[in-house]
Amino acid sequence: MIAPPSLEYPAVEDALELGALRKALQRARKGLLIAVADQPVLREAIRLWLSRVLDRPLEVRTLEEDRPLLEQIREADQAAEPEAILWLEGLERLPLSAIEALNRQRAGLSRLRHPLLLWTPTFRLRELMEHAPDLFDWHSGFYEFKAARTFAPEQALRWIELQMPSALSPQERRRRISLLEELRAEYSGSKKALPALATVLFQLGRLYAEGGFNLDLALERYREALACYERLRDLRGKGDMLREMASILRMRGDLDGAMRLYQEALEIAERLGDLRGKAATLRGMASIMRLRGDLDGAMRLYQEALELEERLGNLRGKAATLHEMAYILRVRGDLDGAMRLYQQSLEIKERLDDLRGKAATLHEMAYILRVRGDLDGAMRLYQEALEIAERLGDLQGKSATLHEMAYILRVRGDLDGAMRLYQQSLEIKERLGDLRGKGDTLREIAYIYVLRGDLDGAMRLYQEALEIAERLGDLQGKAATLAMMAQVHILRGEQEPALRALLVSLQTLSQIGAAPEAQKVAGILAGWRWQIGAEAFDRLWRQVIGQEPPPWPEPPPP
Repeated sequence: MIAPPSLEYPAVEDALELGALRKALQRARKGLLIAVADQPVLREAIRLWLSRVLDRPLEVRTLEEDRPLLEQIREADQAAEPEAILWLEGLERLPLSAIEALNRQRAGLSRLRHPLLLWTPTFRLRELMEHAPDLFDWHSGFYEFKAARTFAPEQALRWIELQMPSALSPQERRRRISLLEELRAEYSGSKKALPALATVLFQLGRLYAEGGFNLDLALERYREALACYERLRDLRGKGDMLREMASILRMRGDLDGAMRLYQEALEIAERLGDLRGKAATLRGMASIMRLRGDLDGAMRLYQEALELEERLGNLRGKAATLHEMAYILRVRGDLDGAMRLYQQSLEIKERLDDLRGKAATLHEMAYILRVRGDLDGAMRLYQEALEIAERLGDLQGKSATLHEMAYILRVRGDLDGAMRLYQQSLEIKERLGDLRGKGDTLREIAYIYVLRGDLDGAMRLYQEALEIAERLGDLQGKAATLAMMAQVHILRGEQEPALRALLVSLQTLSQIGAAPEAQKVAGILAGWRWQIGAEAFDRLWRQVIGQEPPPWPEPPPP
């Protein structure tokens, strides 16, 4: 009797075939088993069922196109638990040359420590038989599965979402992307499947976007999902897509484009009475205001978002908003207040098992420790954040943490080590199109050039960082770059451009409320005045500014 479709038992035509596979996997110690299924959802259903009924774990791997097939199999075999079964999928995406190479190297399969279950669709099975016929001499079982009935799109999505962790490893991310891309191809062009297609595209966009995995494809899938939601007249879905697209534009520096999308998303959320969507949109808009230097405006929007999230009991949103509010307190110099909010955010993220969010907050807490002079404590938190980012394949988080770790190495005098980490960070940011992050790292690399005496090289990098900040409207980045350029001018004896740069930097930082940074720039001016003498400095001030200089604090006693 054929079992009906359910989430407990896969809907296959031949239940005996499924039972035979289960028995073979339970008993197998080595060997190659080949399974055929054309529907990725059916294959996923079988995997989930087997993971529940077998007494041994499945080590699931999605094959990569650009690596030798036998090398990937051996790697999976070495990494697997002692009693595990190697489950390999993705054979359909590999070139024929990879399959032919495995046929030639088939003797290597006999040295595997685990049984190997290789999944293939029907079309690739025919190619296996033609291009790798000797491979079949090694297999110890062959199983073919067909769905007892067509999976409805809604049921397919339930299979996809079942038992999928919130924090995906790079391997699991690729696997899930592969599965969803197959569903995207299957549902495209079907009116009946349009709601399911929109959901598939939304999930694909998030998988591509998280951690900067592939922002170009993320934006493309979000746009496709937006078109689906517009055809469905689904305003809530449209608002979600606008918000996700705005987030990518914001990261890439298109603040005007991002704000337009956020504004449209906000109008939809308010029209629908969607408080959760409104809170998320306010948080995104606040981040743009923060980048533009409007810290008061940003804090007002964050506060409004926080009130909505607390009213809704939305812990994840609350943690994200506390994190952003803490950043503003930190910029304003309230390190104790910032640390309290970061701690609250961290506690919620740990409770929710939000690893990506935890890494981001550890990163910011480390910064405060660094500012307070606890370099060892800061490095420990940065290291923990880096390990999480690498585990999740979070390129954006990794690049930011490498940048900060490099700063500590530079402060400790390890310029070569610092340069290596800055270079790694810069390469990732360029790959992601993260212009603001690129400007920050160029500025730090330039400072190492200054320390090494290469003032011309430093000034070229500062100029590039300044152009990026001006293009993005990043007032804080612009001010920081001008202050550092001024010090190069001072070293070169170029007093007028040095004074102009420092004054613009000081005015900008004071304007946006970044008091600690403004005080640093004021300290540079005061130190320079003491260095060249009050009379010479005041004369320069009158010459450049055309006004009498302000009163300056007296230099400290020798």
